[in-house]
Amino acid sequence: MSKKQIRITEAGEIKRRMHEFSGRQISLVLTDNTVIFGALTKIETDCVIITNMRQREMPIRLVRIAEIYTDIDA
Repeated sequence: MSKKQIRITEAGEIKRRMHEFSGRQISLVLTDNTVIFGALTKIETDCVIITNMRQREMPIRLVRIAEIYTDIDA
């Protein structure tokens, strides 16, 4: 089985397609070039909630997200 990587870099597309990634493992690249890996658990109007690998919920404001990476089955 092969995988396909999805990379979204435009702010408008990130907001529009965020619901597609609910419950998935994703990597978020923030505007300060830090990377957060975890499951997207909740989507609100101005932020998302990511559960990281230590099972801690982290709220991330949408304006801080520069890129989204995730893998899907091809």
